[in-house]
Amino acid sequence: SVLTDLAGVELLRARMVAAAAEVLAGQPVTDRSDVRSGDLLDAVIAAVAALLVAFFPTKGPEGFPALTWWEPWVGVLHYVGAIALFAMFAVFALWLFRKTAPGETSVTPDKKRRNTIYLACGLVILGSMAWAGLAGYYGKAIFWPESVALVAFSLSWLVKGSAHRTLRSLV
Repeated sequence: SVLTDLAGVELLRARMVAAAAEVLAGQPVTDRSDVRSGDLLDAVIAAVAALLVAFFPTKGPEGFPALTWWEPWVGVLHYVGAIALFAMFAVFALWLFRKTAPGETSVTPDKKRRNTIYLACGLVILGSMAWAGLAGYYGKAIFWPESVALVAFSLSWLVKGSAHRTLRSLV
């Protein structure tokens, strides 16, 4: 139903705003001594892009009266934010997550495996962005390409956060 769809959209919007607020507030990113200034800049760009996506809809929900305040430029801001957000997800997976710690000269087999996962996830994100661009150009839905990109980034984020080690210790 339309109300269920709207509830899902609002939950996603709330989560995006919370994540962006956390990054922009500097917690927990700046509490770590190993975070480089470029990493923080990338996180801030992603946070601002997430806010653009959350607060500037492409259009009003179908089945409801048109939003009186909505103008075409609002939809453009949404798309600019979405492109920037997914591009930053790709930057995280392809570049930031694959960096080695300062002073480390050798790469462990585990880090090599993780880097392979990050690379694959980053390439999937880029491919999904191209897929979404083509789908949008031809007037098709972009739900699936966006979903695939989000899953790919989520996987890279979980690997970076060592979720696999936590799960292994619980089993």
